[in-house]
Amino acid sequence: MVTGESKRVSWVELYFDLVFVLAVAQVAHAIGGHPGWGGVWAAFGLFVLLWWTWTGFALLYNRHGAETALSSRLVILAGTVPCGLAAVAVHDAAEGHPRAFALSLGAARLILGVAHAVIAGRPAARPAVGYLVSAAGFATAAFLPSPTSYILCGVMVAVESRLSYTDTPPDRRRLRVADRMDLDALQPAAPGQAIDAHHFSERFGLFVIILLGEVVASAGLGALDGGHGHIAWLPLIAAIVLAGTLWWQYFDAAADMNRRMLEVAGGSQFVARAVFVSGHMLPAFAVISVAAGVRLLLAGGAPTGAYWLVSGGMAGYLAVTRTFSVRTGRLAHLGRIALAVATVELGWLGEVLPAAGYLGVVAGWGVLCAGVATWEAHRAARLKAA
Repeated sequence: MVTGESKRVSWVELYFDLVFVLAVAQVAHAIGGHPGWGGVWAAFGLFVLLWWTWTGFALLYNRHGAETALSSRLVILAGTVPCGLAAVAVHDAAEGHPRAFALSLGAARLILGVAHAVIAGRPAARPAVGYLVSAAGFATAAFLPSPTSYILCGVMVAVESRLSYTDTPPDRRRLRVADRMDLDALQPAAPGQAIDAHHFSERFGLFVIILLGEVVASAGLGALDGGHGHIAWLPLIAAIVLAGTLWWQYFDAAADMNRRMLEVAGGSQFVARAVFVSGHMLPAFAVISVAAGVRLLLAGGAPTGAYWLVSGGMAGYLAVTRTFSVRTGRLAHLGRIALAVATVELGWLGEVLPAAGYLGVVAGWGVLCAGVATWEAHRAARLKAA
């Protein structure tokens, strides 16, 4: 396990995250503008590129940043400029004009590549090469037609991911050991390769807060859009309660489990990527989908897709955030699958319930899921103590 004092999330990182408040809002707006499958998939593609940009800066600061270092502050502040431009360009990219979006994200990767080469030095040579190659790829993609441009950007994300997480990946035997929660086998061979588990988990937890804040903001905006001088208070309350249940499910059950997994693995970069970077990507987008669906429902005259955005988003969030991963075994696994399927099926209620009633039902379902998650977590803690 990693020993020593844990790194704290810095003030400059919190400022950096403000840019992604805008990015998340823009992605949610893109989904709301095109709530069908095509629009959701397009928004997901844009979010993946934004997500790996944010995680790149999170990893850089985790391994090489320091609160008092001028160079760390300047790198993060410099990153806010292209990331902010990319956030604004999400709308045009969603409408089929990705040039500004791709160029902005390419500039962000150029900053990451130079930072790894100059600040981190030789130990970060592979990430530096990965980000510099990716920057060139994004710049090239900006001048290619769709979907070729998006395919190239996806390939570049794969390249930078492969080169950024530099500890030795486990073989198949070790991967099966990790699935059994015996993570000691995944500890990095060199201490300098280790991720600070506390900082990394806190960083991702704060991003979850941003996502949940978008649900609340979307609920408020939807109520104002559809109110016309008379706000429907009860559906608004239900939507805010729903956001609270999503917070509860993550921070009362999943967040601590994710952090402890990374600690037991000795800060393994493989586990950090699997549990946090890749593992949080789908639930993060799921929350954005919930936000988009909530706004459409509260604004009135919502399409059928809005109901499925909420139920499908909730299901994805529950399935991937490890909220109900306390128990192991085939029966527990089947139970989690059944829970996710039941949550998705709530979308059918849109055919028989008005938006207000539907939001009340899903909020109640969220409360029930939060209660079950807490009960399971406390039960596991009692068994472990015994």
